[in-house]
Amino acid sequence: TGTMTGRRARTVHRRLDDGLPLRVRPLRAADLAQAEQFFEGMSEQSRYMRFMAPMPRLTESALKLVEETLQEERSLTLVATADVEGEERIIGGVRIVPTDRVDTCEFSAVVLDRWQGRGLGTLLLHEVERHAKRLGYRELEGIILADNSRMLAAARHNRYRLAPHALDATIVVAQRNLSSPPLRRRRSRPAPR
Repeated sequence: TGTMTGRRARTVHRRLDDGLPLRVRPLRAADLAQAEQFFEGMSEQSRYMRFMAPMPRLTESALKLVEETLQEERSLTLVATADVEGEERIIGGVRIVPTDRVDTCEFSAVVLDRWQGRGLGTLLLHEVERHAKRLGYRELEGIILADNSRMLAAARHNRYRLAPHALDATIVVAQRNLSSPPLRRRRSRPAPR
C-alpha cells in the first residue's frame, strides 16, 4: 500500500545553500491541513509555473491528486520543512507519479517564493531521484515551462536532459536516467540534529 511506501522513506536532515537546516520527508495525511496556507505562500507567477495555467485558488481536484499519491504504491510526495516562527512549515515539495511506461515516473516540484533561489529545488530533485530508484523506476521526467528559469536551472544542475517539447515550444521536457551516476552533492550536507 501507499502507506508502506511512505514508511520506508525516512526524514533526512539537510541544509540549504545558505546553511539553513531543514528536513525532507514524505508527505503525511495530516500535512494536507497546511495545503491552503502553502498555496497562499505561492505568488501568481509561481502558481502558473507549477500548474501551467492560472490558478487563483487551490481546487478540490488539485488537492485530490496530492491525496491520491498517499495511497498509490509507486507514487510519492516529499516535502521540505523548516522551522518558521516556532512551527514546522512545508516550504517546498516534489511529487512522482507513474506514467504509462512502467520504468518511468513523472515529477513535479514547487518551492514557496520566499525560499526560492537557495538550492531547495535542486535538493528536492536529488532526494526524489533516490526514492524513484527505490520504487523501481529507471527514468524520471518532468514537463517544465520554458520560461521557468529556476526549475530549468535545478534540472540542469542535477544533469537532466532538456529538450523542447515536440508539439509545444512553451514547454521543455526534462529527463534523467536514474542508472547514471548520481551527482555528487555538496549542497545537501546533513544538518546537525
